[in-house]
Formats: sequence, C-alpha cells, structure tokens
Amino acid sequence: MFRLRLLVAVIVLLTAAVLPALSKDSDEVELGRKLAERFEEKAKLITDEALLEQVNDIGQRLAEVARTLEVPAGYGSSDLAGFDYQFKVVDNEDINAFSLPGGIIYIYSGLIDFVETDDELAGVLAHEIAHASHHHVMALSKKQSKMDAVIALVALAGGLGKMDGRDLINIIYGAQSIRTARITGYSREAELDADNTAVVYMYKAGFNPKGILQFLRRLDSQEEQRGEVRNLGIFQTHPPTDERALCIAEKCAALGIPVDIREIAHLAKARVEKTEINGQQMHSVVLADRTLCTLAECEGLSSQERAEQICATLNKLLDEGINPKQVAIDLETAELRCGKTVLFSVNDNDTAACGLPVSVILTRAADAVRFAVWSDWVKTGWNNSELYQAALTNSNRPIGAGSGTARIEK
Repeated sequence: MFRLRLLVAVIVLLTAAVLPALSKDSDEVELGRKLAERFEEKAKLITDEALLEQVNDIGQRLAEVARTLEVPAGYGSSDLAGFDYQFKVVDNEDINAFSLPGGIIYIYSGLIDFVETDDELAGVLAHEIAHASHHHVMALSKKQSKMDAVIALVALAGGLGKMDGRDLINIIYGAQSIRTARITGYSREAELDADNTAVVYMYKAGFNPKGILQFLRRLDSQEEQRGEVRNLGIFQTHPPTDERALCIAEKCAALGIPVDIREIAHLAKARVEKTEINGQQMHSVVLADRTLCTLAECEGLSSQERAEQICATLNKLLDEGINPKQVAIDLETAELRCGKTVLFSVNDNDTAACGLPVSVILTRAADAVRFAVWSDWVKTGWNNSELYQAALTNSNRPIGAGSGTARIEK
C-alpha cells in the first residue's frame, strides 16, 4: 500500500471484528467480501465506464500473472490463489490505494489523476495485487492475534500475582508498544515484498517496472514539498522511499532491466550544463548542484566534449567509491586528481574565459567533489549501506547478467 495512513491497523481491526462471525472453513474471499461491504457503506465509488475499463484492463493483465506465476514471498505466503481480482475506483482526492483479502483492490481517483503513464498505474496495481496474492493481510492479522494473546496473559499474570496497579499498567503499555513496533515491522516487510513482487508481475505482463520507481519518486517529492512528517518511529508502516527505491532497483537489475541507481537514490551525479561567459558559449560540469568547472575549447576538443569526458570519468569514480582524502590538486600540472586518476586539467583558455586563476578553479572543483562524496555518504549510511552497494553493483552489470537470482523469462 503506497500511502497506508494507518490502513493496516484499520483493516486488521475490521478483520478481528469479522473473523468471529466466520466459520473455520471461511476463506480470504469471504473475508474480503465482508470487509468490502463495510468499506463501501461509506465510500463513494466512481462508475465512469471508460475510466473503469482502463483500470481494469491494466489490472487484469497483471492479475493473470499473479494467478499463474509463483513468486517467492519475502513475507506472507507465495501459495498461488486463483482470486477473481476486482478493481474499484474510489471518489477521493487522496493519492492512495489498498487491497483486501481475496483480491478486491481500491484505487483512489486522486491517485489516478496523479499518475502520468500506464506503467506508473500498473506499478501501483501490481503492488496491491502482490499484497493479495501473498496473503499479507491474513499474515498481519495472525501476527496481531498472537500478540494480543500475549498481552492478555501478561495482564492475567499481573492480576493473579496482585501486582501494583501502576506497575501492571506500565507493563501492559510497554507490551502494547512492543506490539505496535512489531506490527509496524511486519507491515514494512510486507511493503518491501509487495514492491519486489510487483516488479516481477509488471515485467511478465509487459509493463516497464521503472514505472513504480517514477511513481515513488514523484510522490516522495510532493510529500517533501508539503512538509509531511516522514519520521514516525515505530508507527512508520512504510520503509523510507530511498530504501524502497533501492530494493526495486536491485530487483530490476536482477531481471536485466537497466537502472540508473545514482538518479534513483538521489545521489550526486555529474552532468553537463551549457553556459555563456562574456558572449562565449561554454559548458560546465555540475555535481550535486555545484559547478565543478567551466571549460573552453582545447586541443581539438570542444567545450562540450571535454565536459562529457569529465562527467563520464567522475561518475565512474563515484560508483567505484571515492574517499574525500583522495581528492587532491596539483598546481604544478594544473590538475585535479582523484587518487591516481586525473579528473581534468586547467589550461590557459579556461583561465582566460573564466577570468580566474588556476588555483581558484582547482580549489572550487575539489571542494565540489568532496561535498558530493560526503553528501552521498550521509544518504547511504556513511558509505556502508549493503543495500546501496548491492543495488549499485547490479545496476552496473550488463543487461541480462543477473545478480545470483534466477532470471525470469518472459
């Protein structure tokens, strides 16, 4: 679920309310039907045939894959279920979607307005289908039921042992906090499993799995602009967007789908920008929104060609891993070096065009590289993120090389 907003808790509570009324042989389809009835008592559904047909066409392509292809579950169960998936659109401006047991999936009209391509919509639907096909809600409800039983035993033991009332309340409160943290952890596991499974469903159904990455990135940017609270502690039901994006990128790379991990993870990436100095057209290398250098023509190479060469070298070095201590300037040779690699050299044309001495150009460039490296380290856990390193390694492999995971053929 892309924007849960405590939806897991609500569904689990509704499940607990419905389960006692069901016989032991009742399955997920019956449970989902009863939950849907309750939800639709208050929800307003859209009946526009053209819109419903568009959503259903995309959803059924993905549903057919879910019914026939067993994808190992990272959470819940991967047992195939022949659900008759239903896709319903809720008249609500929120960017949201959720699924019920048995394959009833609700998409909010605000989400449909937000997506820009069929691939993005397919990413959302595939994610929700994965929740249903891997039986996530049932697994979550079972986990909570077990923990509720533990809390009851704690209360009973405290009562029988004539424990002080305040101590008993503190213990129960602590147990409930632990339950919340664990349920949150389980739901985060379910989200990551749904992401990974969605990539496979999309790939098999003929959609571009990058659509789910594009959706996540745009949604994350919108939430940042709104200033929404991101750090919810034990109540945070979704993994951080960067973590989700890296997991999806790694899964894409395992399927042979090329991804740009630096762009996905919002890491520093050198790029060329056109600029004009004193009426002269030149090109600059920009890194982490800082200008690394501005270049003039030199030795038969145009300003753009020089900038592109520097970008290619620098991005390769960043992928391999640069330590800020490796960044050094050599005023005698007018070079900026990263370890043993010469990143670029400053010539008379550059200094004349920029109106700056060699020392200033090189110092600013070195500072820009160091800043980018430190920024990346902070974002990826001080350059220690196993997830980032795995995704980066896979993204640099030739298409079809795999990553130790069996390639799923179309």
